[in-house]
Amino acid sequence: MICFDVLFSAVDVVKQRMQLGYYANVRHCVRSIVRTEGFVALYRSLPLTVLMNIPYAGIMVSINESMRTILRPFEPEVDGSAHSSQIHMVTALFSGAVGGGVAAALTTPLDVVKTRLQTQSLQPCPIKQKALENVVKGVDMSALHVRKYRSAIQTITTVIAEEGMKGLLRGWLPRVLTNAPAAGISWAVYEGVKNFLI
Repeated sequence: MICFDVLFSAVDVVKQRMQLGYYANVRHCVRSIVRTEGFVALYRSLPLTVLMNIPYAGIMVSINESMRTILRPFEPEVDGSAHSSQIHMVTALFSGAVGGGVAAALTTPLDVVKTRLQTQSLQPCPIKQKALENVVKGVDMSALHVRKYRSAIQTITTVIAEEGMKGLLRGWLPRVLTNAPAAGISWAVYEGVKNFLI
């Protein structure tokens, strides 16, 4: 998991920035970030990403296994035996979705902090720059991309001070709604392939 985070932390930063509409394409995004913020900007959130993914995985697996234990007696018969060693696909799908959803909800504050660290310091959007200059004439645009957050702890305290605790929960529902089905499908596919191979 940590190797995955190291490899894809920079990709996640680029994805976040691209979704905000600040760059024409991936190459433009990477070159702009490295030129204006340095190579380290691509990995600024890596420690927090690792810190978030470890409890996410632990919570997801724990709840997934607990749900399987609870649902196991209600599974339909497979191959004539009431409870074979194979997990029923519906049980795997539902258990994985519950585990992924709960893990996503509980780790949302860390994801908020990670996203804020990844998307701060944005240079003015080249695509939207002209429209913004026409609306805000005479305003110093450099103030719009000052680095506000320095560390995870400082980001947490700033968000709480400015937005209250609810600021750390921004986006929890979309996060749950994307992570729950993804985790459920992943566990169901895993169990299906395992059952096929065994």
